[in-house]
Amino acid sequence: MQTLEEMEKAEAVLKKIKEAREADEKAAELFGTFPEGADLRGADLRGLDFDGDDLSGVNFDGADFTGTSLKGTNLAGASLEGADFTRADLTGADFFKAYAPGADFADAVADSVVFIECNLDGANLSGAYLVCANFTGADLSRANLRLSNAVGADFSRADLYRANLSEVDLEDADLGGACLIRADLRFSRLVSANLSGADLTGAELEETNLSGAAL
Repeated sequence: MQTLEEMEKAEAVLKKIKEAREADEKAAELFGTFPEGADLRGADLRGLDFDGDDLSGVNFDGADFTGTSLKGTNLAGASLEGADFTRADLTGADFFKAYAPGADFADAVADSVVFIECNLDGANLSGAYLVCANFTGADLSRANLRLSNAVGADFSRADLYRANLSEVDLEDADLGGACLIRADLRFSRLVSANLSGADLTGAELEETNLSGAAL
């Protein structure tokens, strides 16, 4: 439960966001970094520019980031349960240890994003551009990555239990030590990928391209 001070901080930030949208300005130019402990659950942040901003530790559960620019943004430790990042530009953003179960990253641009130890249980990353993204130790159980581009991405030691990886391009990806139990890898491309130590028990591998992969 929010304290009165935290509620006042959140209201002040939301007012600045509204001003930024109306003035068509970069949000950070108005208020800089978000105050520590800000609670912005369900906030409408569509189409705003947060490039390079520090949003770490903020509660954005259920917030709408559709089409928002978050290039190089720090979201480490943020709470993002059910947040919507559809078509957002997350290039180089940092989600280290963020809590984002059920978040929607469909068709997002997320190349070189840090998702290390991020909770993405049941998240939707279908059609996302995940080239060279780092998912080391992340929880992607039951996540949907169908049709995404994850060339060169790092999934080492990630939990991909029952994840949908069908038709995903995973060329040169690192899945060393990953849990792929009952994962759907049908029609995916794992050319030259590293699967050493990965647990593929019950994984679906129909028409999977494993040429040059290390097993």
